[in-house]
Amino acid sequence: MPGHFRLLDLARRAAPALGFLAAIAAVPALADTPACNGKPGAMGTARTIEVDTTGGADFGTMQYRSTLPLRPKEIIFTFDDGPNPEHTPKILDVLDRHCIKATFFVVGRYAELHPEIVRDAWARGHTIATHTWSHPILSRMSYKASVRQIDRGIGATRAALAGLEDLEGRPAQVAPFFRFPGLNHTSRLRRYLAANDIATFSCDMGTDDWRRISPWTLYKRALRMIEYKGSGIVIFHDTHHRTSTMLEKILDELARRGYQAVHMVPRGHDGPAQPELAASAIGARPSSPQLSATDGQPVTDTSPTLRPSVAN
Repeated sequence: MPGHFRLLDLARRAAPALGFLAAIAAVPALADTPACNGKPGAMGTARTIEVDTTGGADFGTMQYRSTLPLRPKEIIFTFDDGPNPEHTPKILDVLDRHCIKATFFVVGRYAELHPEIVRDAWARGHTIATHTWSHPILSRMSYKASVRQIDRGIGATRAALAGLEDLEGRPAQVAPFFRFPGLNHTSRLRRYLAANDIATFSCDMGTDDWRRISPWTLYKRALRMIEYKGSGIVIFHDTHHRTSTMLEKILDELARRGYQAVHMVPRGHDGPAQPELAASAIGARPSSPQLSATDGQPVTDTSPTLRPSVAN
């Protein structure tokens, strides 16, 4: 069953701190984050997209038929493979200076080793998603071993966030968002994720920061790839010197060119009923998605309760 997504227009930075927090109370990860006072010319997070993962969904035109409905020059920033004690904190600071909320697809074993970094990313308002337990290529493993990798990664990430609450007393949650290591998926594993209401995220553009390239080459390639696509989900990795060194310059230039960030969060499955928008998560990308203002309702249980796969 395809998911649906709602778009929430958020005040960028004009609202006072308390009013801003009230406006985004629908997002637990943001509730503890004060209004951003970023650097002059900061890119900013223009709005938040709520993603309904019920029945699973696949996002990212690098592999799948559609992506999230973004306007021109809107980017969803994602970071894979952390947390890394050398580079992730630097990247978090850069994102703060640009008032950007991103999604971190964390590796479970590193979340277990460095839970304080995962907790810090959540406290700063970022979405915490998962990327297996130890980052193997799942398409080369047995189905059962792959499921264990997925489940153990989610469990370790949940444990890293255990005990955290937002200002409204809601517990920190792991988003039901998953990315395959190396983007090497299988149909059977995607069905397993879908059966557990977990969305699969590829991307619309890469940056090549995983390659052994110089920071300057990363700068040129990232800007070229983003400019070519114009909008979409972009992958960086918070585990490399080249990324932590060059990210601020990349964001400075994107901001100068008029790009803005969009934050993606899971829709609360147990929250109050909300009007759906006619935008399918699987299928043609809508040309002018319907928008609504945030209603301030809490996202309740966003982390999945895994069920046995029914895939053959």
